[in-house]
Amino acid sequence: MNFFCLWIDHDRAFIYEFTPKGTVETKIHRPIPINRHHHSIKDKKHKPTIAFYSAVAEKLYGAKEILLMGAAKAKNEFKHYCQKEKSEIAQAIVGVVTTQSHPKPSDVVAKSKKYFKQLHPETWHSPIWKKEIISGATKP
Repeated sequence: MNFFCLWIDHDRAFIYEFTPKGTVETKIHRPIPINRHHHSIKDKKHKPTIAFYSAVAEKLYGAKEILLMGAAKAKNEFKHYCQKEKSEIAQAIVGVVTTQSHPKPSDVVAKSKKYFKQLHPETWHSPIWKKEIISGATKP
């Protein structure tokens, strides 16, 4: 089973994939527009946000379960975008969790593991949950 956690805000996304070999981190940064006003996904003129959400969704294809995290509106906007444009991704979303605005990767991983442990207690002894992520690399 592929477990993913996505922590997202309007400027960047961190994707954590829990695999038997360790936790793999992928970072995606939104291109910075000249006009730095935050617009919602409903603003059809604001294509950088839609392109950003599309790039994030592309990295999540094949995920069986996705936990969304974030501090503000971006996580919910991303979920809405997927429901409208990427139904395969939307169907894989199993939860949405509000977090602090800039958590440490280790905190995101720990919250994700706790969430998935509660969702699937029978898999908790799997090697997937035994490894940690440190600065984009994994350690046993």
